[in-house]
Amino acid sequence: MEMKMILSVQDWRKFGYSNTVHTDKGMTLLLKDDVFDSTSMLIAGCFQKVLGTDFWKEDSILPPKSYGKILDLYEIEIRKLLVNQRTTPDPSTRYNDEVDMFGDIYIVNRRKYEDKNLEFFYGFFMNLKEYFDKGHPLYISTVTQEEIEANFGTHKAGDSYERLKDLNLLG
Repeated sequence: MEMKMILSVQDWRKFGYSNTVHTDKGMTLLLKDDVFDSTSMLIAGCFQKVLGTDFWKEDSILPPKSYGKILDLYEIEIRKLLVNQRTTPDPSTRYNDEVDMFGDIYIVNRRKYEDKNLEFFYGFFMNLKEYFDKGHPLYISTVTQEEIEANFGTHKAGDSYERLKDLNLLG
């Protein structure tokens, strides 16, 4: 059975799936038959090392400032991937996009699956780090497609939204 694990800094059931994961407030990791897909495994692996292999089986909320160890592991994993990333453009391809990661410029080809994922992993890491620094909790929920459809929310692709730092969702 295919499920999704939602990592977010707001309760998606209260604000809606689209208002959470279609913005910078959350992301989904895919699970099929209780196994994370290869793209999700990098992120899930960091959580498993700190919270245990079954961390996703029950909904939980990590209190503010309590998931720093996960962020540290996540950063190490991204830096491992960056070791082999080009830092100078390849003249044989026209798909050379410069991306700043951890203060250094790397060249990515957004048409390559691995490069696209690397940029995604880094972007989500930066969002998590920002919310960690601001003292937001982290919600972990495993949901089915039916639950998502029942709590989809009102956000549509292309709509603007308020960043969480500008809202008082905790009080």
